[in-house]
Amino acid sequence: MTVKDHAEKTAPSTNLDTARMRKSQSVSAPPMEGSAATAGVFPASRKMHVAGTSHPDIRVPMREIKLTPTAAGHGPAPLNETANPPVTVYDTSGPYTDPDVTIELDKGLAPMRLPWISARGDVEEYEGRDTRPEDDGRTLIYVGRDYDAAPAYWAQVAPTAPAAKRTEVGVRAQKARASFTSDRVALPAKPEDWGWFTMDGTMNTDAKGAPIKRLPKQLTGHPNWTAGVDATKLDIELYGQITPKSEDDVEVLLASGADVLVSRRGVGKSQRIVVANGSFLLNFPLVNHQHRKLAGSLIAEVGEEKAVYFLESSSTPPLKDEEEASPMPTLFDFLEVPPVSYVLLHLVFVALIFGYSRWPIFGVPREEKKLQWEEATRQCIRMMTETPY
Repeated sequence: MTVKDHAEKTAPSTNLDTARMRKSQSVSAPPMEGSAATAGVFPASRKMHVAGTSHPDIRVPMREIKLTPTAAGHGPAPLNETANPPVTVYDTSGPYTDPDVTIELDKGLAPMRLPWISARGDVEEYEGRDTRPEDDGRTLIYVGRDYDAAPAYWAQVAPTAPAAKRTEVGVRAQKARASFTSDRVALPAKPEDWGWFTMDGTMNTDAKGAPIKRLPKQLTGHPNWTAGVDATKLDIELYGQITPKSEDDVEVLLASGADVLVSRRGVGKSQRIVVANGSFLLNFPLVNHQHRKLAGSLIAEVGEEKAVYFLESSSTPPLKDEEEASPMPTLFDFLEVPPVSYVLLHLVFVALIFGYSRWPIFGVPREEKKLQWEEATRQCIRMMTETPY
């Protein structure tokens, strides 16, 4: 029950307005003072604790709220008032409103449950160590760049393209294939040690020079990956080959013949997952429902509430022991950042217009001062008499 409800119920109906007025005047108080954590004392009340019956050490926080007296009668003369007992309610504000508690946000709350837990006799205390990266259960996913969705997209669009657009679609498809072939030049032409695995970028081509892709139609590996997946409906494209190192104790999660599609290696509590390419993970391949199942298996390997990091590179992963320091930005770098660059461009444009407007050859022509004939004659005579010959 609030202060207002209690005052309205205890006051006579004829004096309800007077009770409301006096109540609003008495409980009004300046804002409570305290830190940004809403610490301080609430007005017209006090914090108290009630000890438990079976466990006296348990103190339940309560708040005793003072009520204004009930007034009787009308008029400006002093009215008879009847005192009202305070109302006690459960207080959920915590120790931040307890005047007997010193609040230190950097130290947190007091360990109130520690004595109860220690009294059970089934726990052991020890000095903890500093946290390490592997304690977080992190997952690093490396996805090979030996795939481009553009050629597959234009190949699928071409049969249904309008007659007027088929030539354009064909040109775009040819450019996409050429771009993919050009990007693969950075891959090794023979097996090469890349640290985590062996990379072989060798790609077979047909008579026209187009890349020949391998299409896995049979899957092996962990049941969590292969269960419910129809391999005959997959559109996974393989060109090069990533082979995990056997001495690294790598677990093959998904494979097709000699091609390892997904592998995992544990590093402490963390793990490293290597995916051959993104032909079943990128946006366009996910149109295939079987690819969605494989992508879901990758998410399940990560687990819930875990930190995930994706490593992307065009060739050999540039792994380093420590992160390089970022260079300090120059003034020119700052001027290239929107919206500063837009503002400066407008200022330069306005300055040019102002300069041209003030330049005589481009500005408004100046009017010559016209003199009357008599005045002009007098000036000529004055100039002739003052000039020595």
